[in-house]
Amino acid sequence: QKSINWTAAEKPIAFNQDGPGWSCKNALSRGYSLCLNSGTVLWFRSAASTEILNFWWQSAADPYQREVGGHSSDSHALDVCSLANTDKWPPKLRWRQRWPWEQAKQYAVQMCFASQVQLLSFPQLP
Repeated sequence: QKSINWTAAEKPIAFNQDGPGWSCKNALSRGYSLCLNSGTVLWFRSAASTEILNFWWQSAADPYQREVGGHSSDSHALDVCSLANTDKWPPKLRWRQRWPWEQAKQYAVQMCFASQVQLLSFPQLP
């Protein structure tokens, strides 16, 4: 925690990042500036971490196709955070059936709750 200046009380969720590879290149080509990996998620139990994990869970029900100029209010995740600027996966990509699986919404979680999510690994560093 000290080497990356991480205070778990401020950032109760931690995501790991992916190293160079196909999935990372694919995410970067979609406009993301980092490569998340959902294989390792660390959280400290708190009201904030519960809210964040619930957001991620509820976002699994988000529609593939979003309305132009607005969103359906059927999804809790859409009510919490506008995914217009966070969901860069194309609507034709059926992420519930193949890659990027839950990582599709992990990017939205990280962007919506960036001040409360710690990134643990830094693939660009030795």
